[in-house]
Amino acid sequence: MTCLAVDLNAVTRSLDLACKVLSPVAAGAIMKYAADSVTLSRQVSAVVIAGWNVVSLVVEYVILSQIYQLVPALSVKQPPITGQ
Repeated sequence: MTCLAVDLNAVTRSLDLACKVLSPVAAGAIMKYAADSVTLSRQVSAVVIAGWNVVSLVVEYVILSQIYQLVPALSVKQPPITGQ
């Protein structure tokens, strides 16, 4: 179990760092190649990035909903920890 958790943590961290590096590059590429006009380029890039965020939100919600349904222990509230 511990080895799996360590491997999963390493993969998750690598994916997170890759996204933090590549997302500004992708946003810059969208802004640069969206259109010839500066104003139109900014509008198109804003719409593309906003659309990407909406799609990501829906995908995340669906996946989290499926996980919540597959793992019944997530719906059980833990008693509060009192400091003594």
